Amino acid sequence: PLFVIGFCFCVGLNSLQIVPADIKDLLIQLSSWCLVTAIAALGIKTSLKDMLTIGYQPMLLITLETLFIAAWVL
Repeated sequence: PLFVIGFCFCVGLNSLQIVPADIKDLLIQLSSWCLVTAIAALGIKTSLKDMLTIGYQPMLLITLETLFIAAWVL
């Protein structure tokens, strides 16, 4: 699968230490957020197709509420 090639490419870049530390830290945080999002979507069995059919307003509300809660907790 294509993701295996991408994974091997990223491992190679990391091993050669080509990626600057700032970008590496950003990518690590992005990876963590993607993992949390994937686990949450799996847990609530969210269908992307269904999410796209409800429109942007409910999704905007959910996003803003999530950001508010995250800012409040952190």
